[in-house]
Amino acid sequence: MGSGYSPQELLHLALGVEQSGRQVYEHFEKNAKNPELKKTWALLKEDEAEHSRVFQDLLREVAPGQAAAAPPSPYLKAVASSCIFSESRLARMVLKGLGSDSEALEFGIFFEKESIFTYITLQERLTGDAGRLLDRIIAEEKRHLIRLTGLLDRA
Repeated sequence: MGSGYSPQELLHLALGVEQSGRQVYEHFEKNAKNPELKKTWALLKEDEAEHSRVFQDLLREVAPGQAAAAPPSPYLKAVASSCIFSESRLARMVLKGLGSDSEALEFGIFFEKESIFTYITLQERLTGDAGRLLDRIIAEEKRHLIRLTGLLDRA
């Protein structure tokens, strides 16, 4: 049974997650008070930009004639929606109560967990090189989670 998504649609979902992450981390970098945290946000922002490039490259490689026959899966739509933010939704979330470095860390941890969950769900539907690249990105997102959790523990 298919997922209802073409490889292109799955990669677009993943690209949306990375672009949202970059925007969030860029905002946190600009507003961080702690120099170590400012550096961490800058590194995470660059990682998200690199992940976006990976997904864009994969999109160029995927054959355009692989459109899905079934309607999109409501489950996958719901999973991805927790990580993909419109600019207005992102602005509301970031401006609403993320005034301290600790609150930003907690949100970053939430975002990394949601990204991992989304990618594991996508991983079930991607094979070959795309699946292997997604494995690598999941491992990087797990390292982000560990780093942010360690910073929060020391905060």
